[in-house]
Amino acid sequence: MGNNPQITHPETAWLVTLVPVALVILAALLIIFVLRRPVAMALARVSDSRAQQHASNLPAQLIPDPTLIYVAPAPSPQAALILSATVAGVLVVGMLFVIPTLVGLLLMGPITASP
Repeated sequence: MGNNPQITHPETAWLVTLVPVALVILAALLIIFVLRRPVAMALARVSDSRAQQHASNLPAQLIPDPTLIYVAPAPSPQAALILSATVAGVLVVGMLFVIPTLVGLLLMGPITASP
């Protein structure tokens, strides 16, 4: 038997699961630390434009007094980015550790159930 580069050897199989997780981590770190200010400004612009768009669709007699409008407390853009970073971290840990374990347990069920 020759050395076939098409075959994945067990000692290199971890690279298959590492690459997607590493790309997710890299993308999350890039967004959080490098692009934090532009992403926060973009979130604020989108929020403002959506509010103006919804207000412009109302007839003049239905536009209420601005002091009477209740605005639910919303997190600041920085808090929203921190929250999204936390969610991304939880997803990365889940993809890396929890999900493969659950899949392994599900696949081992029929083998362990046989008499």
